Amino acid sequence: MEIKDPEGFSNKVGTEVVHEHNDNRIHIEGVILDEHDQSLGHFFEQLGGQLHQDHMAIPTQKGLVEVENGQSCPDGEASLQVFVYKQNLPSNDGSTEGKHFSQQKLTDPENYLISPHSKIPPGDCIIIEFGVEKEKTDKLCVFYQVAVKKGELVEK
Repeated sequence: MEIKDPEGFSNKVGTEVVHEHNDNRIHIEGVILDEHDQSLGHFFEQLGGQLHQDHMAIPTQKGLVEVENGQSCPDGEASLQVFVYKQNLPSNDGSTEGKHFSQQKLTDPENYLISPHSKIPPGDCIIIEFGVEKEKTDKLCVFYQVAVKKGELVEK
């Protein structure tokens, strides 16, 4: 789903601190005074939507789209699932650990704290799916795909 486009003279959807520029990236710019302001749920709130463990509302060009666990989909009963890929940052011993990344399924996506990196990777690759329950996703953000193709990252 595509988040609604910025309107008027603004080049962003959300607030000055938490927003999206129609580039498929979450931007957190400025000073975060409350840890909640760095959460994935807060990002959705600032867009005019919601993200909970079992419900999501997202503003699109065609209006607010809402999905909820238990709705039917072509393959059965659907569930809201959020996955995050993170780069394993290198340790001080100079190992190659920093070239690896791994995937995690979030159990509390609303309160997930977005990593404080300006570059992706190592910033988060967040995949939100609504479908049949599964443990892993086969989707990957473009920024991570490019890093893998360039040999900068390897999935662990």
